Amino acid sequence: MNKIKIQSSKIERRVPRSFLALLALLATCFLISSCNKTDSAGSQQGSIPVGAAQVDITPDYPVRLCGYGGRKTWNEGIEQKLWARALVIGDKNPVVAVTVDSIAVPSSIAEAAAKQIQEKFGITRERLVLAGPHSHTAPHPARDYLPTLYSVPLTEEEWKTVDRYSEQMLQGIVTAVSNAMKSRTPCELSWTKGEVGFAMNRRKMENGKWKGFGEQLDGVVDHDLPLIAARDENGKVVAMLVNYACHCTTLPGTYNRVCGDWAGYAADAMERDQEGAVGLVMIGCGADANPVNRGELSVAKEHGSELAKEVKRLLGTVMTPIGILPEAKFQFVDLPLEAAPERASIEKKASNTNQEGQLAQLLLKQLDAGEQLETIVSLPVQTWCFGDELGMVFIGGEVVVDYSLKLKQLYGAEKMWISAYCNDVPCYIPSARILKEGGYEAVSSMIYYGKPASFKPEVEPTLLNAISEMLPKDWRK
Repeated sequence: MNKIKIQSSKIERRVPRSFLALLALLATCFLISSCNKTDSAGSQQGSIPVGAAQVDITPDYPVRLCGYGGRKTWNEGIEQKLWARALVIGDKNPVVAVTVDSIAVPSSIAEAAAKQIQEKFGITRERLVLAGPHSHTAPHPARDYLPTLYSVPLTEEEWKTVDRYSEQMLQGIVTAVSNAMKSRTPCELSWTKGEVGFAMNRRKMENGKWKGFGEQLDGVVDHDLPLIAARDENGKVVAMLVNYACHCTTLPGTYNRVCGDWAGYAADAMERDQEGAVGLVMIGCGADANPVNRGELSVAKEHGSELAKEVKRLLGTVMTPIGILPEAKFQFVDLPLEAAPERASIEKKASNTNQEGQLAQLLLKQLDAGEQLETIVSLPVQTWCFGDELGMVFIGGEVVVDYSLKLKQLYGAEKMWISAYCNDVPCYIPSARILKEGGYEAVSSMIYYGKPASFKPEVEPTLLNAISEMLPKDWRK
């Protein structure tokens, strides 16, 4: 030890002070450079803390399944477990994506979850996205969702089970986020895009008008399958997030068992392929697309396997690295409805026992309470822009494919990720084209969502312009 001190002393005497000053300056520059390489994720460039977790939200009590209005009884058992899955990206000021095996995350649950998550973790609204893959074999999620869906209205006892499940879903979301926050570890984050082909346009057309549901072979679809993956320092996959534009309606209305449909089976298969990882599935603008060969449980499993197989292939390719956290934005966009019907017209329908009669009764209650009937739908829209590498758009509602295709045309398909069914599902969001063609997504679906009228054609430019204002202007082609 003494020898070291003596040698050090000798060296200090022999080295000119100017050289020592130069060394100090270089060291300072190195430290500054190192600090500058720390990105907004709070970690060194190329490594971002990522955590993922899932919480079982399968009901262990009888529930009414949502999605099809013809069902009249409690569920007939559990086919597949349901999960709330959370992905947390970043250390300081992270962003959080949550997927819930549900038909939707309605506004009441989404805003309650956002409030609790902000109080617990300081995560602001624009940095949290809540998505439901829209399974039609999951429990009815909340009283404020599809209030006039069923041909035979729910009893108060049945609505109380809806309330119970609402609370279970809410706590599952918050717990999943909490567990994901605790599990964060340094990861390499990257993304790429593949393709899956089981979505088929479902709007049967004749002479430019809607004629019913079916498989429209020449109808527009979006088969893109974007993927974000997080790998830990050993290269092991920690989390996978994918997005596909197709209804979760492989299983028909006669099927009455709890199940996540193709999206649930896709997530399960992804997690089997990457042991220990969490697989999250979002739905793109697939409101007018159904899976092909619908009707059987085996087909839902096949579709899930097909998607997971493509994810596995993509994980073996060169993916685009993501080294920073996104710039996040959130707003509600007011979309205009046509004029509501006059009271006399509503009263004529109120004696009916079907869904149209239920809607009339709902509207009359609003009028009798001194409320004005809705003139707009306030739609949540959110964007995450990861530098110039990736732009993610999260839109509320059941959004038709035209919006995805137009945004990709405007900003480049190579960098855009468009998800629907996010943060609330107040109704279908048709395009101007679909409003002109008419049919379910344009008009009759509004009955089940409790809306007094369909949208004005201005819905499309209003929504597209709002999204454009949230994206970088220099992205536009």
